[in-house]
Amino acid sequence: IQQRVLKPSDITTSQWTPSGGCEGDIQCLADGSHATFVAAGTENTDDVNLYSFGEFSAGGTVVDPNSLVIERVVAEIYAKKLGNTGYVSFAVDDPTEGEHYFTPSISIGSNSFQKYYQVWDTNPVTGESWTYDSLNSLTTGFKYDGGQSGVQISELQLAVSYYLPEPALAPEPEPEPAPSNNQETAEDVSDSGANE
Repeated sequence: IQQRVLKPSDITTSQWTPSGGCEGDIQCLADGSHATFVAAGTENTDDVNLYSFGEFSAGGTVVDPNSLVIERVVAEIYAKKLGNTGYVSFAVDDPTEGEHYFTPSISIGSNSFQKYYQVWDTNPVTGESWTYDSLNSLTTGFKYDGGQSGVQISELQLAVSYYLPEPALAPEPEPEPAPSNNQETAEDVSDSGANE
């Protein structure tokens, strides 16, 4: 099994406040080195930020979409609290319903950035196995769920575990039958039938 990490390629919904010169730049969540998005105070409860991640094969080996098997997708954020404990959920856009899927709330209780993650063995919107197309169309992010303080997020990424099945080996050709020790010929067989 191989793994590839996907970084946000585009912001599709942004309701959180960028901090420290981020100004909505996608790099704010792509490399973890910049100031980040902040949800602070109860007025931001339920605010959602969503991101697309581009083509799975971009920047890597060309992948045959028909043979790719995606084992799981892990959404990862690096977050810290701003004051007392705050809560966030992972969010996934469901374009067919015009709604969002949310994970249960995660308590962000650390004053320093820590990694929080959500594992999806199947597509959380459809409940079906991941496909090349469903991964490429995935739009995910996070939602502020409230608490006694704000939450700051410095990085978002998807870790995709996948493999390409080994090509099926062609069956070995059947060996030709060995010559028989029976020396009887077709002529002998017809003679023996005539003698009866």
